[in-house]
Amino acid sequence: MVNRFSVLILCAVLAAPPLAWAGEPIFGYSYLTDTLPAGRSEFEQWGTLHTGKQQGHFRLLRLRSAYEYGVTDALQIAGYANYYHLSANGHSANGLTEGGFENFVPEDHDPNSPYQATKLESFSLEAIYRLWSPYKYPVGAGLYLEPAWGPENRTLEGGLLLQSNFIDDRLVLVANLRFELEKRRFAGKPAADPADEEFNRRWVEEAELLYTFGIAYRFAPGWSAGFEARREAEYHELNFHRSNLDFTFWSRGPTLHYSAKDWFVTVAYQRQLANARVYNSEIDDWLYQGRIYGDEATKNELRVKLGMYF
Repeated sequence: MVNRFSVLILCAVLAAPPLAWAGEPIFGYSYLTDTLPAGRSEFEQWGTLHTGKQQGHFRLLRLRSAYEYGVTDALQIAGYANYYHLSANGHSANGLTEGGFENFVPEDHDPNSPYQATKLESFSLEAIYRLWSPYKYPVGAGLYLEPAWGPENRTLEGGLLLQSNFIDDRLVLVANLRFELEKRRFAGKPAADPADEEFNRRWVEEAELLYTFGIAYRFAPGWSAGFEARREAEYHELNFHRSNLDFTFWSRGPTLHYSAKDWFVTVAYQRQLANARVYNSEIDDWLYQGRIYGDEATKNELRVKLGMYF
């Protein structure tokens, strides 16, 4: 009786009609080619918690508040406010609370004392244009572009979004090939040699290539579960020549999504794999037990997205 009942439940779930995917962020780190229908709008709140450095305490909560709008059925635009809260103490390789290189601790902070701050990072505009739909073609494709402007950083992100659907659109595969060009302002290190460039306030240029891959299955109406993997490659110039490559690493983890009629929630976890590589001898101390801990890179990331449709 129990086995027959389980089979009936499973058949009912598999036979249940899928809800529309359009506009739903079923992944935490990968973008779909789906866009909001024309005239439809949405509010999203993101929160990403970064924890786990070489030692000490480091807890970075990055937040994004977004309003998205479907200009046409193929074009979606959005505006974001990006801000964060950081609490850090003795997190660097030598046990100090050091700043610089995007770890959000100012260079002129006293490295022997804890650091805590809540700041606005930037405002950004985003556009996603669907070239062709995965509901009509074997592979859907879209283009993504997001410039950002803040008091201490300027960024330009973009890339190619790919998506394929199977089993009556219940199974979704995605791949994103994205880039980021960034200029970040550093406060300068008072303890550095005055002849050293690190002594002065300055802008530093960096670039990043990001590859994400995801698979998700809608196992019940409104519910989907999946898995994501991503590879990050960081460069210390605004180009992607191999001579400028600083490091690479992989991370992976599960994602869970629920969507109701007018709202949704997505939860995703990523853990950095112990297979990172450093190509710049000046940052050898960022590598510890196979993982990268420079920049904002940490061992663990937990991302939550909440959204409401209008």
